[in-house]
Amino acid sequence: MRPRRVIGWVAAFVGTVCVVAIALFILIAFRRSHYATNAVVPIPNYKRGFSSDDVLSNLRSAAQLRAKDGVRFLFQTTTNLRVFVAVELQRHCAFRSEDALCSAKLGEKVLEDAITQQIDAILTTRLKDRNGLTSAYYTFPDVFAFSAVAAFRSDGGHYASVFYELPPRNGYTWSWIQIHYGRPDERQTDSDANPTLIYKTQRDGYRQTIKFSIDRGDGDARQIDISVDR
Repeated sequence: MRPRRVIGWVAAFVGTVCVVAIALFILIAFRRSHYATNAVVPIPNYKRGFSSDDVLSNLRSAAQLRAKDGVRFLFQTTTNLRVFVAVELQRHCAFRSEDALCSAKLGEKVLEDAITQQIDAILTTRLKDRNGLTSAYYTFPDVFAFSAVAAFRSDGGHYASVFYELPPRNGYTWSWIQIHYGRPDERQTDSDANPTLIYKTQRDGYRQTIKFSIDRGDGDARQIDISVDR
């Protein structure tokens, strides 16, 4: 075999490898830039408490993050979870009042940083990735505003959702929901005749859905599902 032909084949092979490598690099870079890898967790408005408008805004932000980062963002921005964690962090304060954490109030950096760190610790054992969906579920050990919270983020696409399980006598009654949200766009009924009120809107290219699952016995919501997708 002639040396020039061998050299030509080698050059062609090396060129092909380089082209493939460059293409893979561009593809990886595109995929990394397609979804943000991090997002600053905003301090919630604790005085306002639970707000579906805030949740929808956080969902739209989470939908632009990678799946695990999106779920983390949703947990970190769940106001009631942050309040609960703050209460747990300050349980010892009757015995250690000199601790800076004990004198800190919601919204102050020392407490907010501790809350964020604790929620990250909670997520280390609760993040799951199944069937193209990353999720986390947390049950509140004590009676609180919510019984449980869960967050979901699709591994592909721009779907993100949260749902809240509510204890009895939570104040989210059928009449309260319709006063604040109006007539539902849809209404469904499960096999036990419990109704679900569904509200649909669109914003920034996202389809937004809020679902209140009602207990027909006392008229209180037992679950709130909020999601965005596009």
